[in-house]
Amino acid sequence: MTAIALRSIRFAATRRLGLLVVIALLVLIFFVGALLTERFTSGSNLLNVYEQSVGLAIVSLGQTLTVLTGGIDLSVGSAISLLSVLTSGMIDGEQSMVIPVVIGILVLGGLIGAVNGLTVIWLGVHPLIVTLGMGAVLQGITLLYTLAPAGSVPLSFDFFAYGRVAGVPFGATLTVVLFVAT
Repeated sequence: MTAIALRSIRFAATRRLGLLVVIALLVLIFFVGALLTERFTSGSNLLNVYEQSVGLAIVSLGQTLTVLTGGIDLSVGSAISLLSVLTSGMIDGEQSMVIPVVIGILVLGGLIGAVNGLTVIWLGVHPLIVTLGMGAVLQGITLLYTLAPAGSVPLSFDFFAYGRVAGVPFGATLTVVLFVAT
């Protein structure tokens, strides 16, 4: 091999080292889990993990886009808390409220992100400071709204989290589609 080819291989391996470490850790976790209990590799457990990863996966997708553009958002957890409590509180078990509340919550989430982004861009404040402050504000609003979980959602709303199509979790599959589209 030529020196240029060796340098190219070394460069490619170095760039992919982080990805390779993550894949190796996932494989290791899978094998350790399989050794500890035979139920770990069962179809029902794998579907459960697939289904339970939806929330974190969607947040991670948005956070990935933020980090790729050189930013950071520390307000995500507080935004999720506020938006979740508002969703269940405003729906309060009424099927007719699902669509308007979900639309309103998506708009509110977008507005929170827009305030963060515009504060960073227009005022030149570092994203770490802006989103840390926004997180504190959102957590305060959540505590003002309720000190405990409020409201409820109709069973049909649970389809997004726990519904299955042909035995496959709907929310998790939609999340995979979002990742591929992104």
